Amino acid sequence: MKLGLHFFLVSLVALTNVAGAEQPSSAVGKLRRIPDTRYELHGVAREYIAAITANWLLTMPDRNPAILQMFADRDKQPHRNLLRWSGEFAGKYLTGATQVLRLTHDPKLKDYLAKFVANLVRLQAEDGYLGPFPSINRLEGKGGTWDAWGHYHIMLGLLLWYEETGDPQALQCAVKIGDLLCRKFLHAGKRIVDTGSAETNHSVIHSLCLLYKVTKTPAYLELARQIADEEFPAKGAGDYVLVALAGREFYQGPKPRWESLHSIQGIVELYWITGDEHYRKAFEQLWWSIAKLDRHNNGGFSSGEQARGNPYHQGAIETCCTVAWIAMGVDMLRLTDNSVVADELELSTLNQVLGYQHRSGKWCTYNTPMDGVRGNSMKQIAFQVRPGSEEINCCSANAPRGFGMISDWALMTDGQGLVLNWYGPSTLSARLNGTAVAIKQQTDYPRDGRVVLNVLPERDLRFPLKLRIPHWSATSRVQVNGQPVRDVKPGAYLVLDREWKPGDTVQVDLDMSLHYWAGERECADATSIYRGPLLLVYELDHQWPTHNPAIHFSAGWKHLGHSSVTKEIGASLEATFEGTVVTWKGSKFDDAGKARVTIDGNEIAVVDQYGPKRGDPFKWECRDLQAGKHTIKLTVLDEKNPDSKEHWLNVGSIDPPVYAGPVFDAATMDGSIVSADGAMAPLLMMEFTNTDGKKVRLRDYGTAGEGGVHYLSWLKVQHVKPAPFSEANPLRSSHSTR
Repeated sequence: MKLGLHFFLVSLVALTNVAGAEQPSSAVGKLRRIPDTRYELHGVAREYIAAITANWLLTMPDRNPAILQMFADRDKQPHRNLLRWSGEFAGKYLTGATQVLRLTHDPKLKDYLAKFVANLVRLQAEDGYLGPFPSINRLEGKGGTWDAWGHYHIMLGLLLWYEETGDPQALQCAVKIGDLLCRKFLHAGKRIVDTGSAETNHSVIHSLCLLYKVTKTPAYLELARQIADEEFPAKGAGDYVLVALAGREFYQGPKPRWESLHSIQGIVELYWITGDEHYRKAFEQLWWSIAKLDRHNNGGFSSGEQARGNPYHQGAIETCCTVAWIAMGVDMLRLTDNSVVADELELSTLNQVLGYQHRSGKWCTYNTPMDGVRGNSMKQIAFQVRPGSEEINCCSANAPRGFGMISDWALMTDGQGLVLNWYGPSTLSARLNGTAVAIKQQTDYPRDGRVVLNVLPERDLRFPLKLRIPHWSATSRVQVNGQPVRDVKPGAYLVLDREWKPGDTVQVDLDMSLHYWAGERECADATSIYRGPLLLVYELDHQWPTHNPAIHFSAGWKHLGHSSVTKEIGASLEATFEGTVVTWKGSKFDDAGKARVTIDGNEIAVVDQYGPKRGDPFKWECRDLQAGKHTIKLTVLDEKNPDSKEHWLNVGSIDPPVYAGPVFDAATMDGSIVSADGAMAPLLMMEFTNTDGKKVRLRDYGTAGEGGVHYLSWLKVQHVKPAPFSEANPLRSSHSTR
């Protein structure tokens, strides 16, 4: 195969670390990943990663051949019935699998991925196109396709694979995609924003920047600058930079969906390439905005697939959204050298990532709620099933990356020494100034707060070792070779700058006392309980179905797991309940309609579910009924708000069960760890005494609810002192009581 001019020039450039190695630019990240780091993870992380590798990464493409076949069939008649985002699956799979490979160095996985990449690049069209859509719709956006979005994910996966292996065909494939994008959109009379779905298709700004850092091809940077400076502010686009520089929150921008986070990653890459402070300031503002207003108590991001400005919002917390949030967090950590950002990465990984992944490795969730039940994404979003790819959806293709990104932040360098962010049984090995250094951790963290580090340079070597002291660890103690270290501060790196000898020992004792996040809004009068980085939850001893069993739906309703929806005029539901109050909960939408509400056959109200902002909480309530049993009926009407686009009605719950969890007193809450084993053993199980004097067990959020058991992470706790959000305490948690 002939290699193009760009690829010939690329071959003259030394292999660089796309995801974080040193690169020639006007600004350099304060931290970066160390290429060729060796990871020996043990404990729960190893168990999950081994299961994902064996039961998903090494088997999924063979069980779902359409992940590649869709590219081969793109011009065949009749055209495949594709999703707008079908082209993303191969790239998401390759990205996550390559990052998992960096953790395991599994030779079987490496060989398997080499064959996958070889088959993928063979499917690229001569002009560089590597999507599943027919020639009449290549990067055109017809039918709302997310074609550039699919190419973004493929480019990202190929560049990570090239970084890991040096595979020249992978880089050539990415270069041809970059060239195609430039020919089509760089000063070509048509912009990417003109293809629609800008929050997805503009994501190529990120991969173009990464490709530029490898190749130094000016056109890639020029198109990235065009997207950021000219297209982002255009009608229909996200306007991320100007929104952020104006001090506005991410959810207040025109494109607050989760896919925008990948475009925002392009902003920080532009800062590293150009040194333009506007990009840096915009990125930091957007990251802190999400951390403050849209990162939930479990470390998950999004409510109903987008930012709402409300961390208590009950909308679905999608797996893809959390993966994108972690990826953005890795960039924030590289940018700022702020240990609190690493705390956030740990929070998301040990809670939400463990929570969305079934420990068998075979499936993940679509929605992993704060309170609720976990289910298989293949059923929760079954509408994505297509022949030949029955197991693949946006989340299942993406989920392994949450674990794979541990390789981005576990052990880093600031250019002078080592920065240790990951605590857990492990051995992490890297080269520093040409010398091999291993850090072996003897610990039961996060079940226990003691972490013993054996520092093992291959020869005596002076360097600073930075240790992450979590912001929630109010009183931490550190010893080096038995000698105490002073000035150990929470929410900062402890710098141990000394000559290290093989066998030197560092003992870190973190404060694992309980800390509490007092809820507001939908979670008012409820509290989240943490022990160290782990969110604790209560599993109900009885089933609590997503839909009350007394609800009966007519034909025409679709059940999405977290709500039921219909737009059929005349469709109805009936629910029986007992009591003096009935509540209908759901979400407001700009395409919602109206419903007639009757109770016991008497019309009570015509309720309008319209809201100009999609996904705002909706609640309608009828009080002061006579005691006893009643029947409520909702019927979709052939009328709507003049501003509404449709007649959709949605129901999250009707008269949901009252709080069924225990009540605790923070002033006396002093639990003990109890052992638990079995097929669904928790990472952490603790026993407490509630206010009734009864023994109650709480377990870690990450492993809770796997057997279809309803769990609660917002619990009743008395005497908790509320703490406001701050950059020093983004978890809003407090150790003290009122």
